[in-house]
Amino acid sequence: VAAIWGADSARPLHVLRGHGGAGSRTPGIFEVQVFPAGDKVVTLGQDRMALIWEVASGQLLQRLDLNGVARRPHRAVRVLPSGRRLATGVSEHPADGIVVWNATSGAALHHLRHSRITQCGAVMLVEVSPCGGKIVSVAENLVFVWDATWGVLERMFGAHRHMVTGLAVAADAERLLTSSRDGSARIVDRVRNPLLMAVRMDDTIRGVALFPSGETFLTFSEKQAVIWHTMSRVRLRTLESAG
Repeated sequence: VAAIWGADSARPLHVLRGHGGAGSRTPGIFEVQVFPAGDKVVTLGQDRMALIWEVASGQLLQRLDLNGVARRPHRAVRVLPSGRRLATGVSEHPADGIVVWNATSGAALHHLRHSRITQCGAVMLVEVSPCGGKIVSVAENLVFVWDATWGVLERMFGAHRHMVTGLAVAADAERLLTSSRDGSARIVDRVRNPLLMAVRMDDTIRGVALFPSGETFLTFSEKQAVIWHTMSRVRLRTLESAG
């Protein structure tokens, strides 16, 4: 179950119930994403369905049946900037990879298979470049950069020695920020793949984010979040967990 809340409301405006079907135990929801225009949201469920909802009314607009691609749930979903397409991450061999969907018709447009390129584990992370031209996926310690229009792999590289835990794409789509279980975060050039910058925290980094200007970025662990200056790698601010 998902809910839409007003910014100043203590009660949900709409409760979104649709995963699992009538009479069945309601499955969990892996992820919720808001469309760029803010008028719709998509929920990705354990029932291998992606449901698109209207924010204003809470009405169900579209069901994307993901069962035809893989028997296991898709664990990641991203809305492309145009709002007309979705990308979901599949974690089942040999279908593991990314599926690009038409958000209006529910048709699968491209299946970007990791297993056709290399033997690797489940898809862990999916991100879309702000311009919508690239889809970036992660499996174990490998990063895959795809052309979003044609579904062609442009580049694959090993980002870290250990499993990648965080991924962000810069506004210019030229730089990628990744983090790993070993406590490191790196910014690389996605085209030429040189390491542009690296920093380290004391424990496992759980995720990363790039600020829109590209001048700063964020890393966070269970204990703290750190804001860094990109060029100098200086810690600008450290936020400690209250727990």
